[in-house]
Amino acid sequence: MILKSLTIATCMASSCLGLLSTAHAESEFDIAIEAIIATDAQRFGIPYTDDKLNGSVFINPTYDIYYGSIYFEGVDFGPANPTKAEYKAAIGATPVFGNLAVDFNLQRRGRVNAPTNAANRWLPYVTGTYTFSDQVSTSLGVGYYAYDNKALAKSFWEIYGAVDLTPTDFLKLHGEASYEPNSNYSDVTINSDYVELIGSATVTLPHGFEVYGKVGYEDYIKQTLPSYTWVEAGVNYSFNEHVILGLKAHGNSLNSVNCPAQAFTTCDSSVFATLTLRGKASDLRK
Repeated sequence: MILKSLTIATCMASSCLGLLSTAHAESEFDIAIEAIIATDAQRFGIPYTDDKLNGSVFINPTYDIYYGSIYFEGVDFGPANPTKAEYKAAIGATPVFGNLAVDFNLQRRGRVNAPTNAANRWLPYVTGTYTFSDQVSTSLGVGYYAYDNKALAKSFWEIYGAVDLTPTDFLKLHGEASYEPNSNYSDVTINSDYVELIGSATVTLPHGFEVYGKVGYEDYIKQTLPSYTWVEAGVNYSFNEHVILGLKAHGNSLNSVNCPAQAFTTCDSSVFATLTLRGKASDLRK
């Protein structure tokens, strides 16, 4: 179950590149804030709020190539694990060398009110993104999960790669892969490997609409956790750049027999709604 809060660190390390494109264009201090309310929430095809209301907030200050990130997100893992929130704090910089942007990122992640500190860790990450053209870019990164409690969670390396394609103005394709040699999601005594593959397609429609689909595969090599596939599909409607409504559906290949090994509560498919509010301090100066 450590995976459900871990792999997101990789996504955030790479997604900061998009955030920092604004910082490079504006050599002044700015703060971006985003709040999300959802009737449910899922990660990699598995619910993590026990089918209950979920909320999260992101605060991202930027100055030139430097940035920070703070976020809190509600979680509900059921009576056996009373954890109610997860947090992340990060600092980083993204210098640009021609077509290459390198993201140096240091994160601190953990859980609030968790029964143990097994999920608390430091995560240094370096990601390079090379832009070949307006239509093609690739990313390659490496990070290290350094856990506080070595008896419950052994530290390990991760390698990350991604490709982004924009064949037309309205279509975006994304593929990514993560590989973790000698990870230990199911047993600290097992030296094993973990592989994650994710592909997505996003189509921008007229009048503020957007539709997307994702498919992923989580492979726990030599471990007791069951491997599985998952899918997600959704539609978003933007009233403007500050207010976005969304509707999502997700599911996975886990059944009632192997679900308890992967999820705290349920592996059921679900459909849920989201409300996103976002803005920047610079918006007030316009």
